[in-house]
Amino acid sequence: MRRDFRKLAVVCVLMLLAAPVFAQSIAFSPSAPKGGDTVVATLTQPFNCSAQMPVLSTGPSGSITLDTVLPYGIVHCPFIPVPEPLTTVHTVTLGALPSGTYAVTWNISLGQPSGDPMLLTSTSASLVVAPGVTANGAAVLDPLPALSTWALVALAGLCALFGLRRKSVEVRRR
Repeated sequence: MRRDFRKLAVVCVLMLLAAPVFAQSIAFSPSAPKGGDTVVATLTQPFNCSAQMPVLSTGPSGSITLDTVLPYGIVHCPFIPVPEPLTTVHTVTLGALPSGTYAVTWNISLGQPSGDPMLLTSTSASLVVAPGVTANGAAVLDPLPALSTWALVALAGLCALFGLRRKSVEVRRR
């Protein structure tokens, strides 16, 4: 009895530790986008042969929602690879986003005969897009430190002066 309880406890702990590994997740590429960059979301979930491609819909300003509706009833998977993969991965192009902070939510729902899908799981992630494009579409360049025209002329004059002086010193030594 006691040995069975210990085995059960170990199995429960292992299952609890493994759950986050197979959780639903959202990742972005590039990881630190700038305004005007095309952003791609990579959506990962535990393997599900009936998983549909997420549908992109935008909500209020700064909100992006991805919806996956699983079919209702018995699902006949057209193809199950062997060995079965651990995860299902979808990539969705979010497009070129202006700078700002976005709340990206991925909802997985189960279709119902009544028509309204039932929400099964939902995952959210924050996407920060740094400034990188102006309102007229021109790229914003980081300013490079530069000398004024007069400073460049003075620098060129000093270089010429020292260069000629050095040459005249070499001529006198000969």
